[in-house]
Amino acid sequence: MSIRDGGPDYRDDLMSIAYCYHNLLLLGDDADAVLLEVAEMSGPGITGLLREFVTRTPESKSQEAFALRIEQRPDGPAVCF
Repeated sequence: MSIRDGGPDYRDDLMSIAYCYHNLLLLGDDADAVLLEVAEMSGPGITGLLREFVTRTPESKSQEAFALRIEQRPDGPAVCF
């Protein structure tokens, strides 16, 4: 997304950001910091969306808000659609 500066529909990009955000949390990373770092390297089309996601309230970027769930896999938990 960062390289191609987002896709044709921002809603798909937003879902992808939420998916990455929650998987980063599962890994124990500071997901907000990672998204802001990616925003610094991204084109203008996706930078705003990444920064806006970081500033959302916890409830509005929760797994429930994006209908995501955690699935237990043989190699560990993963966030799924």
